[in-house]
Amino acid sequence: MTRPPELSGLPSTVRNEQIPWIGKELQKLPKTMLFELFSGYIIQGEWPHRLLHLESMTSYIRQGENVYNGVEAPVYNAFSYTWGYYQVPEGPSLVIHGIDWPIPAIRCSHFTRESFKNALSLAAKGFETQCDWLWLDIACIPQMHQHETPEATAIRFQEIGRQAEIFARAQDVFAWLSSPDRQSLPNDIIGDSRVIRRMAPTGQGPPSRQQATDFMHWLDEHSKQLHNWIVAVLGHPFFHSLWTLQEMVLRSDAFILLGDQMVYQNAGNRSKATRFASLNDRLRSLHEMVGTYNTYYLSKLQRAEEVAFNQEESQASRPNIVEITERFQTVIQLLEEKGFGMNAQWFPHRVYSSAKRRRATQLRDRILGIMQVYEISCNPGPPGASEEEQLQHLEDEFGQQLVAKYPLFSQIFVHGSEMNRPRRTWLITQGCDVDDNFWWRFSPASTVGNSFESLTTLSSPRRARCRSLFQRLMLEPE
Repeated sequence: MTRPPELSGLPSTVRNEQIPWIGKELQKLPKTMLFELFSGYIIQGEWPHRLLHLESMTSYIRQGENVYNGVEAPVYNAFSYTWGYYQVPEGPSLVIHGIDWPIPAIRCSHFTRESFKNALSLAAKGFETQCDWLWLDIACIPQMHQHETPEATAIRFQEIGRQAEIFARAQDVFAWLSSPDRQSLPNDIIGDSRVIRRMAPTGQGPPSRQQATDFMHWLDEHSKQLHNWIVAVLGHPFFHSLWTLQEMVLRSDAFILLGDQMVYQNAGNRSKATRFASLNDRLRSLHEMVGTYNTYYLSKLQRAEEVAFNQEESQASRPNIVEITERFQTVIQLLEEKGFGMNAQWFPHRVYSSAKRRRATQLRDRILGIMQVYEISCNPGPPGASEEEQLQHLEDEFGQQLVAKYPLFSQIFVHGSEMNRPRRTWLITQGCDVDDNFWWRFSPASTVGNSFESLTTLSSPRRARCRSLFQRLMLEPE
């Protein structure tokens, strides 16, 4: 057997009869993909090129290894938000000193200069510790403009490829859901956590009819509230941007700012400040309760419905288990489509696939705006006469680096179209199918003795195709 032509130039892999347990390569994955926060994570590499001093609104260039305006290794927070789609030619813009590029004006319906400054002040206060410094993209990365120098372009390219380091070093990260009319979004982004706790009535025997009736009406009302809240929040432009998807995964512990206030799981309880991880937890809980393959809790709900209502009662006048579970399923689908739960280790490429549902101002951002999830940096100025050619060049560069770093994990995918032959059979794209349940056989939650030989026991056509691709990659050295 010889290596397929399209694999020429890519790294050789181990012999197929000596494949180690998948956990060894799992340990090489970025921390963000292992659903670990950054506490205790030693960050390598350089500090950000610039940091913004909040009190003076001045952007300072790093001097030496980590000195900004005479302050060595300052503690800083990072700020995540979306603005690219909302630029306007004229209007008030944020005033930042120490930079030589223009700050864009933003459509007032998205956010105002005043609301932007208020949100930055809130981020400076931090969650528990006051912070004088902030990493903010428009203040710390040279923005493209007519008189930009080659040096500024090189710095912008450099910082785009170092987002993982920049966000990892930040003490706290704040994700801003800008909204000039705060009433347009719900006050409680999480919803009532009692919904989850009461999904499974406790007790050995069946509930009384009154208990079951009360529970069904309560669940019906709260499922509507949770559904409406999640739909409203995830409809915010923040969850449409590709760049913010990357930042969500890089720091799943980011706090959520709604307008000019921190979002709390329970109003007034500072210890319950809401993070993206809270929504990841909510997604996992809902999966456990009403997941597609989970019948235990659904049978309990059906039993409660049977006890609560007589067959003769009108369906229109009573809560319906089908409608309730459909609301929860909609919440699950929305959370997954918007990128929550994407850094779970069972499906390591879900976030890359999810990127196709996010919008980008330029085609090349399809790679540049998500590559740092893998701690990969590609050339932000790829060759090509058109945007399509530039994107293909970036896809190839990204794919080669991915295979070099993770020979096994880079191939955990199935090409999504049966009709069109892929441009590169080894190359993952955002249109690939990446969450087939065959991958669970290789997760750490499964048997330690997993190896590729176990794939020979799988019979479905999709798994057979995956096995064939693995065998093509796991060849003996030429």
